[in-house]
Amino acid sequence: MKNKIITFAVVIILVFFTQYVSAIDLEDCTTIPTQGTYYLIQDIYSTPNDPKCFQITSDNVILDCGGHTIHGDGKKNSIGIYSNKDNTTIKNCIVENWDIGIKFHSANMGAIVNNTIRSNKEYGIYLTHNSDNNVIMNNRIYENEKGMYLTLACDSNIIFNNYFSDNYKNVEALGENFWNITNHTGTNIIGGSNIGGNYFSDYTGTDNNGDGFGESPYYISFGSNKDNLPLAIPEVPTIFLSIGVMFLSLLRMKK
Repeated sequence: MKNKIITFAVVIILVFFTQYVSAIDLEDCTTIPTQGTYYLIQDIYSTPNDPKCFQITSDNVILDCGGHTIHGDGKKNSIGIYSNKDNTTIKNCIVENWDIGIKFHSANMGAIVNNTIRSNKEYGIYLTHNSDNNVIMNNRIYENEKGMYLTLACDSNIIFNNYFSDNYKNVEALGENFWNITNHTGTNIIGGSNIGGNYFSDYTGTDNNGDGFGESPYYISFGSNKDNLPLAIPEVPTIFLSIGVMFLSLLRMKK
């Protein structure tokens, strides 16, 4: 737990420091070769000349899409955002219809935060080749072939408060990573009042005590990883279900 807290703190510090280096507006797919903060100022539609829309080739880069969409053409081996450098932060992006939405390759101490990653042909988020100590949080990842995949030797990444839904496979991971943080008060990705782990649409456990977390862990496919605090919708007491049925019956009678 101590190492987890240190890792998270270092990443947050780096995010705050690097955002003041420079600020550059982006309108098209491009390579990002120097450190700084880059703002996407409009939606982008890829062309066949953009196998990687944004390719980050410098340490200490923040890419802030400001809610704009990076549209792919769905071609094999296409990537919406690619980084092989340290301290990369990707935030506020909508990444859709690529082969891979976001790929980190040997990229460490970065962050993937507050993005929507949907309808990608192979992977929503893909970490490979010793991409370690990254924070992945507050993302909505849905309708991809695989929501997230972490290859062997991608370790000590902190993954929490993400929404995984309607992917053919929500998550797969081979390394040793952290899939929840310590339970604390705050609005989570599905609107609950506590933050801890992630929401998985294929989670079969239940929240019997109403704290917003399932009573059993969510086991990550492959390896030995698990989310000990999976987000869950609390079970509705039978009495409330009965009242609801009675109310609907009265409405029908009035009609």
